[in-house]
Amino acid sequence: MSRRILWIVALGAATASAGVACQSTRAVGDRVVRFFEGEEYIRVTLDDQVAQQQAVKKLVPGWSKWRVNEPVSCSPTLIYRITKPERLGRITYVRAAIHRAFDVDYSSQPDYSIVARDPGDAESQLKPNRRYDLSAPEEAIRILDITGREVSSIQLDPGTEYQLILTLTADKSQTAVVYFTTA
Repeated sequence: MSRRILWIVALGAATASAGVACQSTRAVGDRVVRFFEGEEYIRVTLDDQVAQQQAVKKLVPGWSKWRVNEPVSCSPTLIYRITKPERLGRITYVRAAIHRAFDVDYSSQPDYSIVARDPGDAESQLKPNRRYDLSAPEEAIRILDITGREVSSIQLDPGTEYQLILTLTADKSQTAVVYFTTA
């Protein structure tokens, strides 16, 4: 009799485990589907070239990899768009950083950082749908070089690979990583 009870208990435990495993597999599957459907709301344009998403190389939700296929100028223009602003919520900080290719990766130190003149003021942040000419930046933004000093413009090296990291700190923060080469 005790063997039968043990058998029933073991069968019940196995059934419960299988149910949990199916639910876990389904939850993971749902996350994978959401991951590849994407929840990236930032679109970046450099020198009127829209960056194309590299869906296979996406990192994690909230991060996305993009590439500008044609070379851009050494002082490009930057525009970013938000496809669903209601999904991001309140944006409190925007920063763009340009990193040079270095040793089969990219430097940890940005060659240039682009931020609002008053980074603590949410209203003064870099605005979406606005063209920022990085060769002659407007008064509202600051461009900092690798040493942290403010510079009057961005001057990238010709024929060099770079990555632009655009980060929006918001209720649902997003970061776009855009790879490009200069002409």
